[in-house]
Amino acid sequence: MKVDITNKSSVEIELSIAADSADLAVAAQKVSVDLQKEVSAPGFRKGKMPLNLVREHTDSNYFDSKVADAAVSSLLAQACKDNDLRPVVSPRVSLGKYVPDSVLEFKAEIEVVPTINLPKFDSLKKLKVSSEVSYKEVDKVLAKLSRDKAARKKSSEPLVDGDEAIIDFSAKDKDGANVDGASGSDFSIVLGSKDLIPGFEKQLVGLKTADKKDFKLVFPTDYPHPHLAGSEAVFSVVVNQTNKLVLPKIDDTFAKSIGDFADVASLKKDIKTQLQQQREATNSNLVKQDIVTKYVSQVETMVPPTLVSQEADQLFAEQKQKLMESGQTMETFLKTAQKNELEYKKEVLEPQASSNITTGMVLSELASKNEINVDDTELRKFIESQSPDLPAERVDEFLLDPNIRQQVASRLLSEKTVEFLVSKAK
Repeated sequence: MKVDITNKSSVEIELSIAADSADLAVAAQKVSVDLQKEVSAPGFRKGKMPLNLVREHTDSNYFDSKVADAAVSSLLAQACKDNDLRPVVSPRVSLGKYVPDSVLEFKAEIEVVPTINLPKFDSLKKLKVSSEVSYKEVDKVLAKLSRDKAARKKSSEPLVDGDEAIIDFSAKDKDGANVDGASGSDFSIVLGSKDLIPGFEKQLVGLKTADKKDFKLVFPTDYPHPHLAGSEAVFSVVVNQTNKLVLPKIDDTFAKSIGDFADVASLKKDIKTQLQQQREATNSNLVKQDIVTKYVSQVETMVPPTLVSQEADQLFAEQKQKLMESGQTMETFLKTAQKNELEYKKEVLEPQASSNITTGMVLSELASKNEINVDDTELRKFIESQSPDLPAERVDEFLLDPNIRQQVASRLLSEKTVEFLVSKAK
């Protein structure tokens, strides 16, 4: 076999491969073994014909075609192995000259994982974050618990901060179309709680039961629903009912009504502990994400175009599913974003896809270079932690399932590699 390599880019390679008679003889032998199970002839049972006779009892064009396919497959795999090429998708093969038993020439265009030159860890520094919880934050949680426990008394007076409003609301975009995910029926809101977007509760001040009001607001740029973030909408509100809240006194009796607490001090301590645990978990993720982002940003590499396209399609499908689950549609989302599907994938999702793939390639190379692996004990421990009541035999079944095994191993390997990277930061 002769192989010539043309580098079109760091991720696109063309192989020109020429096979000789010896290469084709190996392929012909393999094809004979495969066809032996199918071919039958007088005097021989199916599967029992000697290999040297299989070709004689097979259509010559069919046999030669199978030999060409077998040769291309095996020689291409060998060429990739010999030259340390890692294809990311099936190569595009074009056959050239083919003389059975003598010569086979073909070209293969391949997208490959690029060479990753890992940077040193010297410049990695951990993000400085605090997990301290203030008394003000504890008091805010107490105030919410108090509102939840408050007695409700119908009111005919204009709404003020601290009152509860039961409302129907909807929103329209600048073109007058309904905004998915921005409506509610018999929705309860306590004015001053800041549970809705900035400015919403302020617009309700002074309204009474049966009042209606339209007003404009802009969704925050960090709004959790990306299709609404930063967009303007006209809200329509109908006040169904208003209530005065009779707040309970925050004392030891109140604490006992919340749970197994002897007094307010123990309730506050529990609230602070929970808030601190939540913040520590959040900060841990922030630190990890920051370190990975900083490390990956030092790597200069291209991403195979097909992988970017596939990842963008996957991101699009996941986002569409999430929108459906929240009662929204991709059509409305794209209209709000003022983009069609192709534009959205190209301008928004493909950059995100490229970043995801680059991060994955860098972490994979980091794991390989530092011999980071996941063993069966770790796989079993993870599965058992996710389903503590799962019988041992079911855990064994999961471990034997190649798809589940691969998914779990991939996740754990990524987590271990990130932890390794974090350990190298100062």
